Amino acid sequence: MGNSKFFLYFLICIIFSCDEKEEVKTVSIQVDKIKSMNYSDVFDSIEYILLKDSDQNPLVQPYKIIFSDKNIFVEDQQMDNLFIFSSKGEFIKVLESTGGGPGEFDQIQDFQVKNGKITIMDAVLGKFIEFDQNGKFLSERRNYTTAENFLSTSGFDLYFFNNLPSDSSYNFLVKNDNIQKYFVPLKQGYSGVSLTHLNGFMESMNSGMYYIDLPLSYNVFEFDKNGWLNSEITFDFGTYNLDPQKRLRMKEDGSFYENIGNVVGMLDSFFPIGENFVTTFSKNGDESYLLIYDKQFNLLFSGANLKNDFDGLEFFKLFPWSYYEKGIVLKLPSYYLSNLIEKYGINPSEKSNLQEFYNTNKELLKEDMSVFVKLKLRDEFL
Repeated sequence: MGNSKFFLYFLICIIFSCDEKEEVKTVSIQVDKIKSMNYSDVFDSIEYILLKDSDQNPLVQPYKIIFSDKNIFVEDQQMDNLFIFSSKGEFIKVLESTGGGPGEFDQIQDFQVKNGKITIMDAVLGKFIEFDQNGKFLSERRNYTTAENFLSTSGFDLYFFNNLPSDSSYNFLVKNDNIQKYFVPLKQGYSGVSLTHLNGFMESMNSGMYYIDLPLSYNVFEFDKNGWLNSEITFDFGTYNLDPQKRLRMKEDGSFYENIGNVVGMLDSFFPIGENFVTTFSKNGDESYLLIYDKQFNLLFSGANLKNDFDGLEFFKLFPWSYYEKGIVLKLPSYYLSNLIEKYGINPSEKSNLQEFYNTNKELLKEDMSVFVKLKLRDEFL
């Protein structure tokens, strides 16, 4: 009888998604009250890292980036290879997309680094494949769910469809050995309208909760340690909100990034860092903002158009590409950085390694390579 009840519950959860009321939080932002600030108001230091890839396997199009204690993992979106660098950017190894045999992958749909393992989701071959952090093959298993991003643990698999669901009208799915459940129905008209997600699911090292922001929106979703949706956080920009239908029309006709106007189109980034959350957004295309919240979403810091008062380089705007345990990360073409240095010069500072970095890599920076800029948050924001 007990098994029959569980089976019935299992069927109901699959068919009706067992919708439970998750917590809904609204975070209001008064954009006009955010003042211009300096890097030193929020960051403790800045570090430049040049990725020195392999001559035999050059890094063509770096995309998703994950930082661990000792290594940097970089997906090459064009070549479907996964590079492993030291924390200082020295090349260690590349996991190549070599085919469809055992221990091989053909395409990187998404990857994660968790509990000492690298897991790659290959949507073409329909499998997860695992390596240790040195790139040694460990295992593989079938995966029949096609998704944009994933999170895999010993207890469950969590998927994000990014408005591109194959067999449902929801954006998230969690699976374990006994049950599967869908979360967050697609907004009307948004099916098939997507924007590739840079970071996928992000784990808070302090709470163990998982976060992901929905592209083309003001929404962030929080999942608990079992992969179940815990809360939805919506950022409200007041008069600077963009009407959802207008956003949809602008994305469809290709004008979203060209004619956004005096509004906030979406969140540019959202990261769980330390005990807090860091989010960035832009307005008018060239006005950038950074905010930090505590775990109850009380505002700790807000700054507009942050000025680099460490070493004097003026980036176009603060657009984080990734994050690490103590801050955010920018990604720059090396030749762009070289041009900035020629234009602005370098203001020597103990808070920046730019002078030493430039002296060491001056000629390499003129080539087409990648530079990561790590901005460490001040201790009071961690």
